Amino acid sequence: MIKKLMKSDLSQMLKIWNQHHKILTTPRTRHTKKSLTEWYQNPGKEKYGFFGLFETNKLQAFMVVKYKNDKTLWIKQLACDKKEYRKGHGTALVKYAIKQAKKMPIFSEVMVHNFEALNFFFKQNFTIVKYNERLQEFTLRYVPNSKL
Repeated sequence: MIKKLMKSDLSQMLKIWNQHHKILTTPRTRHTKKSLTEWYQNPGKEKYGFFGLFETNKLQAFMVVKYKNDKTLWIKQLACDKKEYRKGHGTALVKYAIKQAKKMPIFSEVMVHNFEALNFFFKQNFTIVKYNERLQEFTLRYVPNSKL
């Protein structure tokens, strides 16, 4: 079941985040419960959505999306518990984001050396639209019904 993450879910999210911290963020940030809670509760001017895929009340995977000016949806973070790889959780979360976006364009950013994530997004009909040499990351855009 996919649902919005609650403050009480952040401990489980933190565990998954820190399994992947080297590839989730450009500065390779390891969150603490305090820093994650602060981001969750005080996102600043930005509008974020925190979603999780749960099985028997256990968080298996999470996704953080950012709504830019209510005109685009960015998948900012997407991670799965390493014990739960290859079970379709990431795909389910991306499909959920596509449904949430309605007709808004959907983007994500992936670090260039994260081949596993790049291949995953290609399978979800995302394509590379930009390369940021300074940050060493690609910007990807969802292309509905593409045959990539």
